[in-house]
Amino acid sequence: MRFALALAGLLLASPAFACSCMRPGPDTPKPQHLLLATVTDVATSSDGASAVTTLKVIRNLIGRAEGTIRVRARTSSAGCGVRFRKGARQLFALQRQGSGYTTNLCLMLQAQQ
Repeated sequence: MRFALALAGLLLASPAFACSCMRPGPDTPKPQHLLLATVTDVATSSDGASAVTTLKVIRNLIGRAEGTIRVRARTSSAGCGVRFRKGARQLFALQRQGSGYTTNLCLMLQAQQ
């Protein structure tokens, strides 16, 4: 009976979606910008799924970003999202997207390597 319940649980379970940052390889997108910045504001979307973080650029290590920039990111860890805290000073790994910047957990982890 226990086996049947366990099997039923496995068969009826919903798939789990999780962030997976593969080991960087030749096809892995690299950060286009790596910079030291301070978070000056975080505006989370009404549904909480994403946020726009405003950064004050201190130093460029890769690429060039000036002054104050805005970075869009998902906030859910399952979607490789990241959350930033106002006042934090840290390295940011970013990609250009249109006229703005984006980031995710996988890019941010590359910045720490």
